[in-house]
Amino acid sequence: MFHINGTLRVVPTFHEFVSYLVSRPPQEYDPHWRPVSLQCGLCHINYTAVVLTETYNEDLHYIMSGASQVHNFTATQLTTERSFLSFDGIRSTP
Repeated sequence: MFHINGTLRVVPTFHEFVSYLVSRPPQEYDPHWRPVSLQCGLCHINYTAVVLTETYNEDLHYIMSGASQVHNFTATQLTTERSFLSFDGIRSTP
């Protein structure tokens, strides 16, 4: 419900709803219409590479070599080890 002058309760028009939203900072929005970028921790990561599933092994070697972390991974190790990773575990990896 939308309050006009603090007393009359009516369902807002789309224009009134959008006007209401743009008049307030997004952090104050109800979670149902708050931008996903404010609610999603993954949206705050500065991604610098795109990894394809078809070339996962090669892509990971390329990324790790750029980070001075050269490893000799096999596809089996990568699949097994990453299946147990949590988001917090990934974020804490140096």
